[in-house]
Amino acid sequence: RGGLGLRLAREHPRLCRAGGRRGGAPARRPRDRPLAPGRANDPLRDDPYRVFAGYPTHTLRDDTPVARRAPDSIVETLARYAINSAGAGLILSAPDLRALLAALPDADSGATTDVGRLVAEIGTPARATRRSILWLAKLGIVRLGRPG
Repeated sequence: RGGLGLRLAREHPRLCRAGGRRGGAPARRPRDRPLAPGRANDPLRDDPYRVFAGYPTHTLRDDTPVARRAPDSIVETLARYAINSAGAGLILSAPDLRALLAALPDADSGATTDVGRLVAEIGTPARATRRSILWLAKLGIVRLGRPG
């Protein structure tokens, strides 16, 4: 009975006391020592704000211009990729994604719409619509401009 951790603790008590390290080194950093500057709460991970500071980025706002870049054939091909299952439940369903894309002007025409207007126009949940716009931008299907 019990999980793997309990079984390991019973069968290998000395190893568990040593924190799984050879020589009995302490498993944790002393609580009185502060984290190094620029480190996140997890001392093994770098601060993501510092690591990605050089990446061009901005916040997706209601006035962010958005336009469609890809034709229907490319969209349908990309929609079948298995990677899209990572967003299942977080982004819009396939029929709603098609409606979102149909509401977008073609980037080649020079016309854009803004995110707030698009969310209101297609009538889908705002958070899922925004996530979907970001996902489509990551796939290169839509183009985001700088907010005005």
